Amino acid sequence: MIYSDQSGLVVGDTRRIPSIITGIPDLAEIRAAKDSMIISASGWRKVFAASGDEEDVSEDVSPRDLILAGIAGLNFGDFLLQSLSKAPEDTVVVVACDSRPTGTLLADALIRVLLSRGFTVRFLFIAAAPEAMAYSRLDDSADAFAYIYASHNPIGHNGFKFGLSDGGVLSADQADRLGAFFQRYNKNEDLIGEI
Repeated sequence: MIYSDQSGLVVGDTRRIPSIITGIPDLAEIRAAKDSMIISASGWRKVFAASGDEEDVSEDVSPRDLILAGIAGLNFGDFLLQSLSKAPEDTVVVVACDSRPTGTLLADALIRVLLSRGFTVRFLFIAAAPEAMAYSRLDDSADAFAYIYASHNPIGHNGFKFGLSDGGVLSADQADRLGAFFQRYNKNEDLIGEI
């Protein structure tokens, strides 16, 4: 188990295999999960609580939504390869989340996919969005960030913000390209098993 020195909260468990391994959802389930997601230049968000209740305080996330988080990681990784013209092993991605109960599991799925593709990940754990964005700008080795958040939405919601080393979210053009990648990925059944 890995604990935060500051809060004592569990950051991750390298021995735990995510529940998606025991029950892989089919493509129709993934599409249904994706269809409930709002995808915009300011971020991607939906109710990630497994119950579907936006007021649910549980940390449980459904296998289909964990797959969506993995697709987001795969998608962002490929976007970075195309945008930065750097090899994955030379690319550092800062990942952080807000304190919502589902954030750590979503970060776990996204991080595992980025690591499997060879990216270096710096997981800040729970941090405010401006803090994560500033970190990606001020650390000369950081190339990009993924922030898991839900802003003012009820506690069962969560989502993703993406940006580069300038510390800001992607431009509208970049966000459109990233969104187009995402639409393509969730139609590929082979990716579900890979994730």
